[in-house]
Amino acid sequence: MSTLTTPSATGSPQAPSPARRPALTTVPAARLVAAREIWVRLRDRAFLVSTAVTLVIIAASIIVPTLFFGGDGPEEYRVAAVGQAAPAALDDAAAASDGALEVEAVAADDVAAAQDLVSTGEVDAALVAGPGGSLELVGNESTPDDLVDALNAAVSVERGSAVLDELGASPEQVRALTEDPVTTRVLDDSGTELVVTLVALVFAFLFFFTVFGFGYQIAQSVTEEKQSRVVELLVAAVPVRALLIGKVAGNTLLAVGQIVLIVAVGLLGLAASGQGDLIGTVAGASGWFLVFFLLGFTMLSTLWAAAGALAARIEDLQSTTLPLQMLVMAPFFVAVYVTEPGRWLTLLSYVPFTAPLSMPRRLLLGDAAWWEALLAAGIIAATTAVLVLVASRLYRGSLMRTGSKTSIKQAWRASVED
Repeated sequence: MSTLTTPSATGSPQAPSPARRPALTTVPAARLVAAREIWVRLRDRAFLVSTAVTLVIIAASIIVPTLFFGGDGPEEYRVAAVGQAAPAALDDAAAASDGALEVEAVAADDVAAAQDLVSTGEVDAALVAGPGGSLELVGNESTPDDLVDALNAAVSVERGSAVLDELGASPEQVRALTEDPVTTRVLDDSGTELVVTLVALVFAFLFFFTVFGFGYQIAQSVTEEKQSRVVELLVAAVPVRALLIGKVAGNTLLAVGQIVLIVAVGLLGLAASGQGDLIGTVAGASGWFLVFFLLGFTMLSTLWAAAGALAARIEDLQSTTLPLQMLVMAPFFVAVYVTEPGRWLTLLSYVPFTAPLSMPRRLLLGDAAWWEALLAAGIIAATTAVLVLVASRLYRGSLMRTGSKTSIKQAWRASVED
């Protein structure tokens, strides 16, 4: 099969110019290519099935353990009671739960004694009644959500009845009706740190597998179009730069949409399984994770497209994408093993290829301020701009070279000579 390359003055092949100018300018053409990429993937049964299976696995991994290990009877709690109002509040909470809770009040002389019972595990929590009707539920690593909800419901009803007995309600009384009357605190926050570590690890795996999966798909799509010579028809209709922008934009939208679905299903699973205490942690971290995922994916996706353009056949992809595979895997393993706050984690949070994994972890741990996140995002954005220029040059210099695999040096030189 003959190629569409022509010899240069030095005898090396170079990319030819299309026979006619593309009919569309860059922006409309890129939009058209992006829409085509999205439409093709959404009609791909394998893509839809894999996405659905992933969502089902995530939901099942959250809900099923709760169904099997959550118990059939009411939840039983032993609670240390401090103050005259505490035992009555616990009885009211058990009544307000409609049989879902059984609460045993254990008398404690003072707050210190109650905290000792909590820290040694003799009781599940301690309820401290303070002045003015205030209540504080103290747990060791966490406080039971269902007990907190039952206490809030019971005390709110009691306070509401008191307010309704008055001839008029003051602003303070209105707030007493609307605010949760029970505050919470924990003695040991190591459980929270474990949850943060697990959430950060889940985000890291999502980033790695999504970037790797969608990135390789971008490279494979470019190579297939090149091998089948469909690209010759595309270049005749749209600018080469629009092909690159469109492929990156379309796959970025698909990847972000898939991540949003996964996070949403995870949050719904936590709510359905009664793990509401984790929703705030996951939801708060998800926003920053999506920002850094978008920046990191865009930074790497143009390089995947260039790697696909360097290959002449599907069989060449293993070698042309190998450097990029290492560029994705190495930061992932480094970010997974460097988990503790400190100098190394701080440094990794500013390196462009590890920042999408390390900065969300620091934000979850409370080890980074918002301006540090913006600074890291700016560094990734600047790196993305540079890599887009490099990748587009390699893409443009190798896309029409169909004879054999193109080296980076050849693609760079061809792009200059074009």
